[in-house]
Amino acid sequence: MLQRLLLAGLVPQVVLGSSFSLSFERIRSDVNILLPSTPGFGRTAHTSEFDEQGFWFTNFTVGASKDLILLIDTGSTDVYLNPGVYKPSPISQDQHVNFTITFETTNPDGSGTETIVGPVYKDIVGLDGTNLSLSAQPLGAVADPVSPPTFPHDGLVGFAGLYQTALNSTSWFQQLCDHGELDACRFGIAYKTDETGEQYFGYVAEERFEGPLSVSPVIPNMEWGTYMDIAYDGQVVERDALMVTDSGTTIIFGPIDQVQTLFDAAGIQSVLSPNTTADAPSTLTGYFNCSNPPTFGFGLPSLSNATAASTNLSSPVSHQSTIFNILPSQLVQNSTGDNCTASIHGTDEFPFWLVGQVFFQGKYIDHNHDDETMGFATLWQS
Repeated sequence: MLQRLLLAGLVPQVVLGSSFSLSFERIRSDVNILLPSTPGFGRTAHTSEFDEQGFWFTNFTVGASKDLILLIDTGSTDVYLNPGVYKPSPISQDQHVNFTITFETTNPDGSGTETIVGPVYKDIVGLDGTNLSLSAQPLGAVADPVSPPTFPHDGLVGFAGLYQTALNSTSWFQQLCDHGELDACRFGIAYKTDETGEQYFGYVAEERFEGPLSVSPVIPNMEWGTYMDIAYDGQVVERDALMVTDSGTTIIFGPIDQVQTLFDAAGIQSVLSPNTTADAPSTLTGYFNCSNPPTFGFGLPSLSNATAASTNLSSPVSHQSTIFNILPSQLVQNSTGDNCTASIHGTDEFPFWLVGQVFFQGKYIDHNHDDETMGFATLWQS
C-alpha cells in the first residue's frame, strides 16, 4: 500500500510502502505457532515460514516478547508490533518520539486508509532459532487503533530500503549487514504452493530452484523495485513496466492502461469502475473462465535491461530475459461456478505494478543488496 507518514520532530515526507491490500487479510490467531530454524553455516541462516491467507510469517523475539509471529514484508522497512504485544527488555531505549503512518489502498479496489500511531523504541530484535539478532533495532509499538489489530498475529518486520522507513531507520536486515552479521548482504525467499516456505540469509540456496537465477537490476534507492516486461502466453505485450515487489501484498495491481492491454491480449472480459469520490481510485477488474485460465507472466530482467547488460561483461544482470508465469491457481481471486475474478487489477492510484504473493508462489526470489539486484527462478516442487 502507499503510506503517508510523519515522524515527530522530522519534516513530513511521502514514502512508498506496500502491504495489506485485501480487507479479509486482517486476521488474528490465538494459536502460538513455533517454526524450525537453523543458524546455517558461517554468517548465514534460514528459517521456515508459513502461509496464512496469502501472508507469510515466522517467529521473532522483540525486547522481552518471545515467540512472536511476525509478518514478513519486503514492501516496507520497519518493525511494528500490535497494541499490547511489546514488552521492553532491560536494555530497551525509549526514543521519546511518536510515529504516525497512514496506510492507503487497504481495500481490494485500492480505496481505504488506516492510520496507526505509537511510540518508538530501540530494543532486541532477533530471528528465533538463529544467531541473527540486534540489540538496538528501532521499532514502533502501535498504540492506536487498539482494536482490531493493525497486523495479523503480532506484527510486521520489513525488509525494504531506507526510503520507505517511518522510523528514520534502515531495516532489521540492513542493520544485520551493517554490523557484519551476514556473509553476504542478501536474502532469498522460497514460497511453495503447499503453504510452506523458507527464507535464506547471507547466501543463495541454489538447491531449491531450477537453473540459474534470472538477475534484474534494482532501481537505485528503490528496494525492491525493477523493470519487467508483461507477457501473455509467452509473448511480450508491454515492455519496461516499473515493478515493485511486495511479500506483504496478496494480489497484483497495475496501471489501468497496461492491465487493459494484458486483458485484451488474452480476450478476457474487463469492467472499469470509475472513481466515485476524490480519494477513491478507478479500478479495472478482469473475468475469465475458470476452466480455461489465461497464461500471464512477467519477463525478468526486461529485454531492455538484458540487452544493456550484454554489452557490459562486468554487469551481474542476466543477458537474457526469462518469462515467469503466474501459476493458474494464483490467478483466481475468487470464483462463482466457472466464472473467475482475476487476481490482477488495474488502478490509477499509482503509476507502477505492485506485485504481491500471487506472483511469488512457486518461485525463488533473491534480494541482493550488495549488487543491487533481484534474482528470479522456478522452485523445485518436490
